[in-house]
Amino acid sequence: MKPLSFFGLKVLPNSTFKSLHAKMQALEREAEETLNYLGIIAENKSHVVPASTTESSEVVKRLSSFQEAMAKLIHETEQNRWHDAGISKFNELLNHHFSNPRVLFDQVVLLISQYVKANQVALFVAENVTDSNSRIVLEACYAYERKKYLEKVFNRDENLVGQAMLERSTILLTNVPQFYTKITSGLGEATPACILIVPLKDEAKCVGAIELAAFRKFNAREIRFMEQLAVSLAAAIQNIKQTETMRELIAMGEMAQHAMKEKDEEIRQQMEELQATNEQMNRKAHELEQMRAALERKNGEIEQIRAQEKQLLESKLETQKNSYELIINRLKYKLQENKPS
Repeated sequence: MKPLSFFGLKVLPNSTFKSLHAKMQALEREAEETLNYLGIIAENKSHVVPASTTESSEVVKRLSSFQEAMAKLIHETEQNRWHDAGISKFNELLNHHFSNPRVLFDQVVLLISQYVKANQVALFVAENVTDSNSRIVLEACYAYERKKYLEKVFNRDENLVGQAMLERSTILLTNVPQFYTKITSGLGEATPACILIVPLKDEAKCVGAIELAAFRKFNAREIRFMEQLAVSLAAAIQNIKQTETMRELIAMGEMAQHAMKEKDEEIRQQMEELQATNEQMNRKAHELEQMRAALERKNGEIEQIRAQEKQLLESKLETQKNSYELIINRLKYKLQENKPS
C-alpha cells in the first residue's frame, strides 16, 4: 500500500508505523543493554552476558566474547608473568651461588617452597650422573620454612624418586600412602595430600630429582613451571659436577706436578751427591796415584840404596878377602923362614 501525502507530508500506513516503532524499541533496548553491559565491564563485575539480554543483542554478545577473550588473555599473561618471574629468580640464584653447591641447594629448596607454596621440598642428586646404577643422595630438604637436616642415600630402583629418574618422567601422586613421607610442623606430623616428583634431566642424562609435598594438589601451571625449572637446575648441577671434576683433575695435576718437582729435587740431590762422590773418588784416586808414584820413587830409592849397600858390602868383602890373603901369605912366609933347614 502506497503511503498517502497531505500538504507535501507522507503519511505511513498503520502497519508500517507499528513495524518501525517495534524496531525503534528493539534498538532502544539493545542500546540500553549495551550500556548496562559496558557498565558491568567498567566495574569489572562479570564477563557473563546478563540474563535479560535478548538473542538479537549482537553487540552485547560480541562485547561478551571480547571480554571473555580479554579475560583469558589476561589470565594467560598473568600465568606467563608468574612463570617467567619465577624462572628469572631461580636463574639469578643459580648464577649467584654457583661456586658454593651447598648454599645453592639450600637456597633452591627454600625458594621452591616459597614460590610454589609447597610444604616440603627435597633435592636429590646422583653421585655419578654417567652411571645409571649410581646412588642418589639427598642434598637438601626444606619443610614448613624450617630446614630439615637429614642424611639419606639410596639406589635408583628403591623408591618413586629413583623411578622418576630411571623413567625420566614426572610423577604426580595424589593418593599418598601414609608410610611414604610425613610433613612435620609444630603441631605434629601429617601425610601430605599430593607428591610431585620432577626429574632433573637434559637430553642425555638425569642428574637428580626434586620432590615436592603439599596438603593440596599441584596445578598444571606449577607442574610446567617445575619441569622447566628442573632443566635449568639440571644444567647447573652438570656444570657443578664438571667444575668439581675439573678441580679434582687440576688438584691431581698439581699433586702430580708437586710430586714430580719433589722427585726432580730428589734426583737433583742424588746427582749432586753422586757428583760429590765422584769428585771425592777422583780426589782419592789422584791421592792414590800420587801415593803410588811416591811409593815407586821410594822403592827406586830403596833399590838404589840396596844396590849401593850391596856394592859397598862387596867392596868391603873384597877388601877383607885381600887382607886375609895378605895375612895368610905373610904367615906362610914366616913359617917358611922359621922352618929349619
